[in-house]
Amino acid sequence: MLDFMDFKTALTTGCRSMLDTIPADSGFNGVRIEERTVAKAQRGELSGLIFRMPETVCAPTFYVEDFYDLYKAGSPLEELSVTLVHDALHYLRTPPVFPEIDADVFKGQAGFGTRLINKAVNRDYLKNIPYLEECGLALIAELRSGEYRAVITNELLDSLGMTADELLEKAIRESAVSEPATLYDLSEMFRGSTDGCENLLNNRSKTVLPSDSLYVLSNESCYWGASALLYPDMLEKLDALMGGAFYVLPSSVHEVLLLPASEGDPQRLADIIGAANQTVTGSDVFLSNDLFACEAGKLRQVSFGGVVPEPGVLPC
Repeated sequence: MLDFMDFKTALTTGCRSMLDTIPADSGFNGVRIEERTVAKAQRGELSGLIFRMPETVCAPTFYVEDFYDLYKAGSPLEELSVTLVHDALHYLRTPPVFPEIDADVFKGQAGFGTRLINKAVNRDYLKNIPYLEECGLALIAELRSGEYRAVITNELLDSLGMTADELLEKAIRESAVSEPATLYDLSEMFRGSTDGCENLLNNRSKTVLPSDSLYVLSNESCYWGASALLYPDMLEKLDALMGGAFYVLPSSVHEVLLLPASEGDPQRLADIIGAANQTVTGSDVFLSNDLFACEAGKLRQVSFGGVVPEPGVLPC
């Protein structure tokens, strides 16, 4: 089995050889592959292969790491090269329509969304990203237009003529409308899909939820849904539904689990989070190893490095 660097060389060489055999009348003459290191949230620096046509803006990027995982799982190298070139040419044949950012935003044709990620894991990535910090987590904003998604960098922020605070406040508000929060009883979800579950945030009876259940907070798409925790007035609403203080277990960037504080031992819950992150949660969706709690509508960190300090003892 090839190591990563040898695999990268072989994959890239195979793709370039295939491009050299494309017929002159195919419309894909001149496609070239650029190699570039790309910083991605949750994943750090990745080895990108960019397939670029002359004088075009749209250029799909594929990550060697993804194909190396397939190779290690048993996929033949030659088949991976064929798949990569096929997918790249399909994209170049039918490129997506990208928004004119300045105009579309101010015409209301593009909007903003949010993502919640781990600050420490993404420290280098966040150097060029405006973000809001909350208990070691970082909330960042993305531009949305149809299927188009782009994380807002400092350069993009400058082009929008907004401050970081204005951007993040607007992104949180818009995300709460375009991707409404959902709260489900985990035991109900185990019995079927969310289609048959009641969104408990729509409960207008003001009845406190049963304290012996675990609840899942996300958004309607269940994609980057952990950021729903920071939607406007969300912590206060959850406080009322839970009947007071509750624990927040950061299961992934797509959702968090909630448990009334009366029902859980904090160190045991912190241990569960750590074990799940080691055995179940992938690094690309990891949110945090630590337990959080909400009291009176305020979020605070309970464990530090997976350890709950003794009362009165501050973490180092």
